[in-house]
Amino acid sequence: MYQMLDALAELLVRFTYPVLLGGLFLFQRLVPP
Repeated sequence: MYQMLDALAELLVRFTYPVLLGGLFLFQRLVPP
């Protein structure tokens, strides 16, 4: 049970960080300074 939750958390972190970083990058590119 706990191993499955740990694996899910790791997957969530692996997917969330690149999406957040990519979103911030695109936001900075689209919005003029």
